[in-house]
Amino acid sequence: GKRDVYHGGRVRPTAEVYAEAGLAPMTLEPKEGLAMVNGTNFMTAVGALALQDAHRLAVIADACTALTTEALTGITGPFDPFLHDTAKPHPGQVASAARTLRLLRGSRLARDYAELVRELGTLDKGYRRLEAKIQDKYSIRCAPQCVGALHDVVTWTRQILSIELNSSNDNPLYDLEAGTVRSGGNFSGFHVALAMDTLKTAVGSVAALLDRQFDVL
Repeated sequence: GKRDVYHGGRVRPTAEVYAEAGLAPMTLEPKEGLAMVNGTNFMTAVGALALQDAHRLAVIADACTALTTEALTGITGPFDPFLHDTAKPHPGQVASAARTLRLLRGSRLARDYAELVRELGTLDKGYRRLEAKIQDKYSIRCAPQCVGALHDVVTWTRQILSIELNSSNDNPLYDLEAGTVRSGGNFSGFHVALAMDTLKTAVGSVAALLDRQFDVL
């Protein structure tokens, strides 16, 4: 009931507006004020929504990579399990390549690397039709590495936010078993802030990748 409020097209004392509406101002119990205004709670809530959007974007980006490969009669070689499962097994990269390859399975537009090599071998010793590409642009070839990084950041961010959502930001905290009061800094949002900054960077990188895919299309 303190300070002013914008009501009925003008700024008025909040107490007057409460009285006209027949409302009583909220009376806060101990520690409730901090719970309402603590920024880490808000950061975590917005972060959880951003995390869901980022996860959807990562899956959509894998689909966009498959579609771009088809539209450009691209090569499926960059998504082969050997490159990812064996040679560089970042979990997100492995998952991104596998999903893209699964989407391309049965395609009559995308081509296997071995098929292209066979074609080149029949073209006058390979000298006259060098425009027959054997590799695609980076925006296709490096997609599992780029989108895979986002997949991994999503996994890490989910771990951070899951812990944060099930934690206490209040201060001080009461240790009932020990019968003591503990003052600390759990209200700080360092973990959430770092996770969100990292997620933002990964999302930005994938956005740039998709922009380049649209460019080559």
